Amino acid sequence: MTRLTVSLIEPDVEATRRAARCALAGGADLVELRIDHLRSIDVGSIGKLVNELPPGRAVVTCRSRSQGGRYGESEGKRIEVLARAAGGRDVLVDLEFDTWQASEPGRKRIGEALGGDWSRLILSDHDFEGRPASPRKRLAEIRQANPAGVAKLAWTGADAADSLEALELMRSGGGRTIAVCMGQAGVASRVLAGKFGGFLTYCSLSAGAEAAPGQVDLADMKNLYRWSHLGTTTQVLGVVAWPVGHSLSPLIHNMALTELGIDAVYVPLPIQPTYEAFAGFVQRARACAGLHMRGLSVTIPHKSHALRLAGEVERLAERIGAANTLVFDPDDAGAAARATNTDYAGALGALVSGAGWRREELAGRRCAVLGAGGAARAVVAGLADCGCEVTVYNRTEARARALAEEFGCAWRPFEKRERLDAEAVVNTTSVGMHPNVKASPLPPDALRKGMVVFETIYNPLETLLLKQAKQAGCCVIDGVGMFVEQAALQFEAWTGRSAPRELMRRVVVERLADG
Repeated sequence: MTRLTVSLIEPDVEATRRAARCALAGGADLVELRIDHLRSIDVGSIGKLVNELPPGRAVVTCRSRSQGGRYGESEGKRIEVLARAAGGRDVLVDLEFDTWQASEPGRKRIGEALGGDWSRLILSDHDFEGRPASPRKRLAEIRQANPAGVAKLAWTGADAADSLEALELMRSGGGRTIAVCMGQAGVASRVLAGKFGGFLTYCSLSAGAEAAPGQVDLADMKNLYRWSHLGTTTQVLGVVAWPVGHSLSPLIHNMALTELGIDAVYVPLPIQPTYEAFAGFVQRARACAGLHMRGLSVTIPHKSHALRLAGEVERLAERIGAANTLVFDPDDAGAAARATNTDYAGALGALVSGAGWRREELAGRRCAVLGAGGAARAVVAGLADCGCEVTVYNRTEARARALAEEFGCAWRPFEKRERLDAEAVVNTTSVGMHPNVKASPLPPDALRKGMVVFETIYNPLETLLLKQAKQAGCCVIDGVGMFVEQAALQFEAWTGRSAPRELMRRVVVERLADG
């Protein structure tokens, strides 16, 4: 069983005691006591704290500065602090591999503290600058030094391919390996450690209390990523982007998976912005034994890469030139990947639902689209395919003309938007997006009662454009509608189940309200 371990970096022993109780009560299997973060080290008080914890529920660590910790005194003192804190107690001890190699007296002292039980020793190695030349070779060296113990290797990932490497190392580690890819690139290596038989995985007690870059907080590990329910057969979904840190997709999809009791988990997967990096990751993920990759959300800058990679492409996705969804056979790495674009379908679904129209009633309706970027391209393609009379407005006239001509639409200069003649207006620009919330892409006198105003921005939930549209008596559709609908269509493509749209909208709105 992989142990969910909360790293505690409190400034004093009493705060550490409270945090340890909170972590164990919150479902942690272990707590890591980071002695090096204490302002003042009183070994007696630390030993008393360890004695208060349930047997076998603590890891004692006093990390050196050279390995990313805060302890600045001599190695001899550091080893003595570690030995005295752990001595005679049923705990795990984390000792750096370079210290093990360099100090025979240190090895002897730690051995005395462990009572000769080397199985309770974690030999660790950390690289905060990048990736070791050969992580597998480095882990083998650590294992060879103490075959009875646990070998730990942590490095800073370049992108999510490093997470795959960490998972593969844990799978081959016989349950006695910790492999951690640090940083945002490594979230998947932490969340999926149990699926791959890692000895433990680290998390923080709360957001902002991370002991290392990329740690997920305990509540999210337990509730968002459903740590306790993940197993060897759990299927994996994810969002590929660069960067990916602020995506709401893990929230909306994991809550939907939980609601329907589907054995799958959705993780963030940052991939460097080249086709080679994207294709290499997908190929490796599909070939990764035990991963069971089911599908991916794909966003900037990889939407064209997804289209290029796929073996089967939806008609409009090909015409748009971008795919935001990949669907795989999790049991056949050689099967063709299927690419779709739910952005245009999500926009159409949100529009007809919000306006109270039927899809077939779009034909002949006059629709104005503000903007000519990637989002506008998907919206224009969808509207034109449904027979709408579309007019594109954009600040750069050449882009407006090119987009309109490609899809058989009209275009007009952006300044002419003040006198637009449309039943529905779709804003695909970033005007009004947080933090520039006092801006609007339309002047108020361009809005007329009964007009449908559709905003693709969802942060803030109510933009200035929507506020002014409400005052003018327009029918307004916020950006959450499109975001939820495109996510729901992805969910259905992967799972074959009807997505819980009301739940998906609620969790997004609640998160946006929380800031």
